[in-house]
Amino acid sequence: MECETLALIFGSTLLIIGTYGTIISWRYYVSLEPPTDKFALRVMVAFILFGIFGGFTSIGSAFFEGLWWPFIALLMMLGFLILALSSLYYLKVLYEEFGSKIYEREEIELVPAGGFIVENLEGVKTLLRYLFSRSGSLFVISRRPQNEWEKEFGIKPAKYLWLSRVEAWNSVSPSNLHVILEEAVRFMRTRRNSIIYIEGIEYLILYNDFKSVAKFLFTLRDYAIVEKSLLLIFVSPDVLEKPHYSILKREFETLDPETFLEEVLGTTLFGAVTKEDFERITSEKPLNEKEDKEEYASSESSEA
Repeated sequence: MECETLALIFGSTLLIIGTYGTIISWRYYVSLEPPTDKFALRVMVAFILFGIFGGFTSIGSAFFEGLWWPFIALLMMLGFLILALSSLYYLKVLYEEFGSKIYEREEIELVPAGGFIVENLEGVKTLLRYLFSRSGSLFVISRRPQNEWEKEFGIKPAKYLWLSRVEAWNSVSPSNLHVILEEAVRFMRTRRNSIIYIEGIEYLILYNDFKSVAKFLFTLRDYAIVEKSLLLIFVSPDVLEKPHYSILKREFETLDPETFLEEVLGTTLFGAVTKEDFERITSEKPLNEKEDKEEYASSESSEA
């Protein structure tokens, strides 16, 4: 009777630790990118095998005769605890302390760093697609669902926040400005030379007073300057009150995507792509990757 009780205690403990570790590892897995996401996945599998399956095995051994199982269960539990604690610790260190090295890609200088207003939606699509192709460090905050935004822009951001009161894995309430700020600052600190793109300012103002939204944007701009990142805010003069729009215009310089690309790239872009081609790209709805390649191949053959 005593052996059965110990088996149930060991097995239940393993099940609790295994379940907890699996959940935490899964959260890291969906947050990290290759190759660190694979490490998180392996840790999650270890939790499932040693914790969940091992727990069930220990509980099941309580119903079999023999005195050998306490030693096996004890060794399994000690080994599993070492694996669990060390794995979770290094996942945390890897994510919080060395994120900038893990996510480091080809770095570019976003000149100038800071916050800017963009009024041309089609132009910003081309700008974001180019910047994303070079760094991959794009954080989008939008009123639209992620799949809808990705389909229109032709980009899959590294991180996406959906401004919505509906509970979803990537949604955030528009009234939680402090949460949005924390997520953006954490992103900039782990990814140098990152791009933060925000649209739906009018939606934020619906759930917050304009003063709070303005302070949020000003603070985010200051962090972008410190972290050498680029903050792009899409604002349409038609959807904001004139006094509010004037305040933002005084604090944020208006950025023209075409001019910005010319200054950053020089002849790199416009030496290979004609002015007409650039205007065509910014005026058309972005296609998905397969359609882009087909259209490009078709245009090349026709020119030849």
